[in-house]
Amino acid sequence: MRKVYTFLASALLFAAGAVSAQAQKYYDVPGFENREFVTDITPGQEVVLHTASAGTPNYLSGSMKSAIAGENAVYAFEEAGADSKGVMTYYLKQVNTGKYLEDPQYANGVEYVSSTAKAYRFYAKHPEKFYKKGETVPSDIDVTVTAVYDSDHYGDVQPEGSYIFTNVDYADKPINADNPVYFSPWWANAKTAAFWGYMDTNTWYVYTVTPKTGSSLLEAVITDLFPSGSSELYPTGNYVGCVSEAQQTAMKAAYDAAVNQLNTGATDATACEQKAAELKAAYDAYIAARIPMKAGYYVFTSTGRGSSAGIYEKNKGLYWMNWEVPTTYSIADAAYIWKVSDAEDKDTYLVQNFLTKNYASTVKTSTLVATVAENAPAYKFISSTLDASKFAIGPVNTGAYGYLHEEGGSGKGRIVGWETACEPSAWTIIPVADDVIATLETQVKAYNDSVAQAQLNANYKNLYADAAGAFTSNNFYKLASGNNIGADGSTVMFDDPGLAADAAQFYSNAKQGNEGSYEGLVDGICGASASGTNWYFHSAWQGAIAEYHYLQVELNSAVQNPLFQIAKRTNNNYNHLETFRLEVSNDTTAGWTDAGVYGVKFDRTGVVGNDSIKKAVALVGANLPAAYKFFRIVCLRSTGTQSLNGYEFFHIGELRIYDGATIDPAKSINSVLDATAKDNLNNQMAAALAVINAGTAVTQAQYDALKTAYDAYIAAIPDKSKLTNAIAEAKAQAAAATEGEGLGFFDAGAGAELAAAAEAVANQVSDDVMTAAQIQALTEQLNAAVAAFNAKLHMPENGKYYYIKCATTGEAANNYIYTADNSKGQIRWGGFDATNGKDTHLSDGSRLNFIWKTVKNADGSYSFMNAATGTYMAVQPTNNRNMYMRLDADSTEMRLRSAKVGGLFNFVQADNVFANAKPGTKTIVTWNSASGTDNSAFFFEEATDWNHAYFVDMTSPAILTLPFDVIDAPIGGELYLPLGLNKTKGTIEFEKVSSTVAAGTPMLVVPGQGEKGVEISLSAASLEAINYTLTPVTYTNAETGVNFVGTLAPVALPATAVVLNAQGTTFLKAEKDATSRANDGYFTNLGEFANSGDYSVNIDPDLVTGINSAVLNVVKSGKIYDLQGREVQKAQKGLYIINGKKVLVK
Repeated sequence: MRKVYTFLASALLFAAGAVSAQAQKYYDVPGFENREFVTDITPGQEVVLHTASAGTPNYLSGSMKSAIAGENAVYAFEEAGADSKGVMTYYLKQVNTGKYLEDPQYANGVEYVSSTAKAYRFYAKHPEKFYKKGETVPSDIDVTVTAVYDSDHYGDVQPEGSYIFTNVDYADKPINADNPVYFSPWWANAKTAAFWGYMDTNTWYVYTVTPKTGSSLLEAVITDLFPSGSSELYPTGNYVGCVSEAQQTAMKAAYDAAVNQLNTGATDATACEQKAAELKAAYDAYIAARIPMKAGYYVFTSTGRGSSAGIYEKNKGLYWMNWEVPTTYSIADAAYIWKVSDAEDKDTYLVQNFLTKNYASTVKTSTLVATVAENAPAYKFISSTLDASKFAIGPVNTGAYGYLHEEGGSGKGRIVGWETACEPSAWTIIPVADDVIATLETQVKAYNDSVAQAQLNANYKNLYADAAGAFTSNNFYKLASGNNIGADGSTVMFDDPGLAADAAQFYSNAKQGNEGSYEGLVDGICGASASGTNWYFHSAWQGAIAEYHYLQVELNSAVQNPLFQIAKRTNNNYNHLETFRLEVSNDTTAGWTDAGVYGVKFDRTGVVGNDSIKKAVALVGANLPAAYKFFRIVCLRSTGTQSLNGYEFFHIGELRIYDGATIDPAKSINSVLDATAKDNLNNQMAAALAVINAGTAVTQAQYDALKTAYDAYIAAIPDKSKLTNAIAEAKAQAAAATEGEGLGFFDAGAGAELAAAAEAVANQVSDDVMTAAQIQALTEQLNAAVAAFNAKLHMPENGKYYYIKCATTGEAANNYIYTADNSKGQIRWGGFDATNGKDTHLSDGSRLNFIWKTVKNADGSYSFMNAATGTYMAVQPTNNRNMYMRLDADSTEMRLRSAKVGGLFNFVQADNVFANAKPGTKTIVTWNSASGTDNSAFFFEEATDWNHAYFVDMTSPAILTLPFDVIDAPIGGELYLPLGLNKTKGTIEFEKVSSTVAAGTPMLVVPGQGEKGVEISLSAASLEAINYTLTPVTYTNAETGVNFVGTLAPVALPATAVVLNAQGTTFLKAEKDATSRANDGYFTNLGEFANSGDYSVNIDPDLVTGINSAVLNVVKSGKIYDLQGREVQKAQKGLYIINGKKVLVK
């Protein structure tokens, strides 16, 4: 008997009550051997689809490929109507289920749906152009007739006579990953079909089928259900997926009887068919009897890396380690136990670690699987394709490489995302008894309490280090006498070798073996003249050391006031020493004394050998109670995030040690800091040090007290750099000020006045530290001068309408700023092309969404309202973020300043945050710089050419809600309002708009044949006359009961909402938890209308029956008020307040 090695349970979601979905019918494919395939599609004909890139049976069966033509592999084509050019399109129907291949915009992969409303609509054409896989396919090719085939199959023969199934909605779109152009078969190593955005073996053969009967049917059943020739598919036992001994025996008896019939009575067709039915029934019972996956406690084990291993959690990630399921569980095993609880959808679960209470999170290819405390994804358990007793485990919406997998390692390793078809992705699911959980729970609570206390202790210690480091770094140290400062009085010199001139005086517990040296600390080399890797010291970044890294030095004589003069390693931006604990000793055999924590601030300029290094030198001093000979610099923090075994490593370019450190009050921030903040921090640090040294448990109140004092101290630090930066910008603005008459130019003398004012402020800035009050006073003085300067800049006029254009010399040059027709939409740039010039609809004045009204605020700032939405450009105070619209002006007040080029402006969002026309994406974002004609420069053109219309880009019908009144005079299409559901036709009927449509009312907009958009006319005679509403209206037809709800901003849709699909062809029930688009609309009641209207749109047949009982009838419930607040008994035509919402009743 011929064996075909497939496996039924692959991709079968395993849960309570699951049974085999495999068909009882099987088919022969008579044309396959000689490739006698279908060349003309006959709707309704039963066929199988076979990849044109394989010479062995590979039939589409659901989403998978199958070597057997079972019932799920039989399909029929159904006509979906001709396109605008008369070319027929199709749906693909699975005969067994009666369901249609689902459109990928609704489906998660290859799925099927009960009606054509969400079905995949495609062209089925024979190829006319052929390319081997890997060859370059021209970008302008007709994708519907272009075949790409794999030359490894069929002897390099072109797949003539095959079919290409091209998505009707993407037939004219570019071929890329974002566009599901094809429904494609699997490539060589894949197992599933896919909606694919690339040309990659995109052809199918279509064959007719005939049902199998007699012995042929029995053989197919045996081969399909038992491909390995054994009836023992599942192990016996009490694990998930196991069966009982009795179930195994019954299955074996049915299998043996079927095989015996085939071997001894193959000619008796009736008996063979009876045995096939009995075998299938026994198989279904066998499958249903498997121990199901259900909520409970489990361990997950695998032998994919040799020995038995379990999944556990550490440090917010999933790992595996060689581990045997214990006879008696202890707290040491708790990390391997997982609580599996029911998620919202059937047969999906949340997977939570029993010990840590964290959940398994998302899974990505070859990436460590993290854990989260909340908002975890639901998981699924799928029977392994390799071993019937094991399972693949992964999130519900994961991809092909989104399953838990043991990454290679020696006895342990990470859990990462990978595919299911490999042993390290196959897991045995073993239940843990309730009494075990009950016994461990007390221990787990105690463990978690101890972990939480240990973490609090560690956090307190780290916070103390941060606070002490910050405090000491704000002391400015100098030598009481010495030669370490240059003749200019500020440059730090490294000529004097100090007290540690010999590399032999240094030692580290964690020196990196192949990088850095002790000699590098004293060689007088740093910066541009440096080469190689030995001119600096580097602590270990690899190896087994698991303790704080320190650098130790032995001086020739004891000192009491050491000054540590440190130069950065200047060819690296990270791992510079940031905070260290100083330990001291005079006899290292007797131990070390903690001498405090010190911060390292690299804020000084120095000279090392021949190199001058800016902001790369730190002077750290210590005034000790006694003199010491031995010192340890113990790294607590280094810049960046890198560490070795949990301990941060560091490097130093050059180090000098002198005696005689003293604080210079004139340059120490602590000397001018608010006394309350400083004293509070000192008191809290003293209390914290006592707790730390005592080793007692930290309380949350103690941690909070230190944190509050630390935050207050940091907030009180005066920042002179903001003032000096503002002075520099003011001088630059003054120097660039261009005098003239137009927008973006200055009154005569403005630049000179600002220059003088800025210089006056600069002359008051001290080289020494300044108090916060001094800095604030000078800042206010400068701000007043800048405000006076900006008052002389010719700004856009309040209330006027402008086009805002990009002044960059880059890609966005001469383009316009606009909204994406969305009241909360992202702001974009476009409308101009260097080759073709201005957009046609900009030229005729109908791009209303490209026009902005300027609103000058009382404080001199500006807001910008879009003329198409009535909403405002929102301030975005953070750099490298997208800019959006908002429904109100509360967060839209931004400043305009000169771009330092006459006529050009910067849109200032916050200090050093500017609007920017991002190349490539054609979006407006924020950036941290603005200089001349860069991407942050814009100019204004007055909008005087508006033609009283709004052109909306669209090629298919769509619902549109606009914030202003429109009239019944569209160009390029028609406007419609709903009449109601015609149950007989299965359509929603609409009538053509014949009068003004009130602002906020949803409409169905239908573009004309071949049109690229619709120009909608407004009732307003001018831009200034447009009246906006930000409250959408519910349109109600009192006669039919239809309720049509508009949306101006995205809103959560009610469970009963009926929405229009993206193609504008069918109304569907909204997806669960769906959100509407802005300027859209939906139905909450379809009403009833027995006649035909001016325009019809299909509705999902599943919604036709009982639709009115499923949705809210707004008109017939609740109190009704007119716009004056008076209650009325019955709504006539007009606007009313019904259930708290504005409703238009027709």
